[in-house]
Amino acid sequence: MRALDGAQMMRRRLASIGAGSVVFLAASIGATAFVAEVFDHQAPLGAPLVDIAGLRLYAPHKLISWSAHWSEVYPGPFAIAHLITLIGFVLACVIAALIGRERFSMKPFAEGAWGDFDDAKALE
Repeated sequence: MRALDGAQMMRRRLASIGAGSVVFLAASIGATAFVAEVFDHQAPLGAPLVDIAGLRLYAPHKLISWSAHWSEVYPGPFAIAHLITLIGFVLACVIAALIGRERFSMKPFAEGAWGDFDDAKALE
């Protein structure tokens, strides 16, 4: 297998970062949606970012401020939301690593794959 050139490596890196970001963003949105659903979208949560046909989605960063205000009073729902976010982060890292990895081919072996003494002398 041949080595990747600079442009191919850049595309692979961008694809891995993009895929990982999408997975983490989806997990973060899911975590905020979970907390909002548990608390029945009450007014202290603020206005949703998206409210279409009963689908209410909040900005992913809202979980941070919600946790700061209410996680000590309601630890259960926030522990689950943090777990959702953590799983999303780990999954995003795994996906990014799998997409971004280089596939190494096996080095040749057996007779003729390695140089011999005459080849070494020719390099001098």
